[in-house]
Amino acid sequence: MCQLGPDNEGFVECLACLHEGKCTQDDYQLLQTRVITTSARNMKDCEWKDTPIIVCDNESKDELNIKMMMAFAQRTGQTLHWYHCTDKHQGK
Repeated sequence: MCQLGPDNEGFVECLACLHEGKCTQDDYQLLQTRVITTSARNMKDCEWKDTPIIVCDNESKDELNIKMMMAFAQRTGQTLHWYHCTDKHQGK
């Protein structure tokens, strides 16, 4: 877990409460200090470009992941490759 360490102890506890659906007002206030207010359009130069981000739905997660992958490829001078697959289990 990347969040481990004495500086992040409160945040780790907050994430555990979030995972269990048992957040307190203090947890909410801690999360509010980490809300990203910067526009996500130019992620290659933003200060949180390598930071894990918590979102509330898969659509937001997917869109953010695509933007972050594109910014990473541009920032590192790498070509971004897309691979699509269809998952099957027991023939279905």
